[in-house]
Amino acid sequence: MRYYEVETMASEGQNLAFAKAFSGSYGIFYNEKDSNVVLNQTDNEQLGLVIVNIESKREWELTTESQVINGLLCYRANSFNTVDNGKRIFKHQVIAWYCPSLPFSYGPMEYGGLPGLILSLQVRNVIFGATKIDLDPTYDLKITKPVKGKFMTLAEFEKKLGEAGPPMR
Repeated sequence: MRYYEVETMASEGQNLAFAKAFSGSYGIFYNEKDSNVVLNQTDNEQLGLVIVNIESKREWELTTESQVINGLLCYRANSFNTVDNGKRIFKHQVIAWYCPSLPFSYGPMEYGGLPGLILSLQVRNVIFGATKIDLDPTYDLKITKPVKGKFMTLAEFEKKLGEAGPPMR
């Protein structure tokens, strides 16, 4: 599965770099089939090229609520992100709309594990959505696992970012 941002966001008066940083959608995400591991290859200003190993074990509540997205019947699933900032613990709802007729358990970034492809995902105030679905069985897409960059866990990456401080301009 290939996911990428729609560049028209910048033309809508929004700062695309800020939106990408807020959503955490920098770089290339690689979801390994039948695995809870997601690799995020990103070229970070302070750390250089890194590959962040993200363990993605998410509990989903499946609902019967449905909607049609791009002509495909989708169902709602709910989850939560828990954030501990050292002073308080916050829970933010995550809403995914997945399509069982597309039996791929993938989604944007590290979100997946549902009984169908995620076509729309809301994480806090950010919505990721499918704008085009091309099911061309003759297209031979080669997806390669990222190998260039320094490997680190998500916790190591976040710690290094905290140590590096704000980017130098």
